[in-house]
Amino acid sequence: MRCRPHLAALHAAWQATIGDLAELFSVSRATVYRELARSRALVAT
Repeated sequence: MRCRPHLAALHAAWQATIGDLAELFSVSRATVYRELARSRALVAT
């Protein structure tokens, strides 16, 4: 997903719901959860 950095930033700054982000990026809620988990894992390493 090319929008991964934007997704994590919007989730943190905008405090958007998972549903809002899924709709904004035209992906499923599962995809949003997965991408946020990957972003957190990258930050933790």
